[in-house]
Amino acid sequence: MNTRVLVVCLGNIFYRDDRAGLEVCKRLEELGFKDNVVSCDMGFERCLGDIVKRDFNTLIIVDAFLPTSNDVKPGDVIIIEGFEDISSSVVSSNIINTHKLPLPLVLEYLKNCGKDFYPIFIGVCIENLDICDEEIENCELSENVEKGVEKIVRYIVENYLNGGTSI
Repeated sequence: MNTRVLVVCLGNIFYRDDRAGLEVCKRLEELGFKDNVVSCDMGFERCLGDIVKRDFNTLIIVDAFLPTSNDVKPGDVIIIEGFEDISSSVVSSNIINTHKLPLPLVLEYLKNCGKDFYPIFIGVCIENLDICDEEIENCELSENVEKGVEKIVRYIVENYLNGGTSI
């Protein structure tokens, strides 16, 4: 099977750790995977058109999520694969994202647009949602979330992009 991977990164540049997904895409672009990423600042609704235009059979969605239990610590990374597991995790509140469109609704929309793909959600648990009051370029992730972002980038490159093909 010829794997065509698209990594969609969500976040909001104005909130410190909510930028984590966007930081993953930025780093993947810096590593030469620009054609494999779509950065969605402030939610899916701002980039659905770009996603629909792409040719992919593996869709990796990267986002920050709010902790829902004491078992999840800032910087922890979760990976959920497949339509059913993603939907049941969202419904059971195992992951709570910080955006308006629910992930299962977006995945269903993409399927209705004729996309045939395998979805993977990769999330990093946030620690700090303070508004970045300094220059956006100088707004740093919290230490634990930074480590989570590094893990996600390494995981995607090693498991999907080095073995996959550019879109």
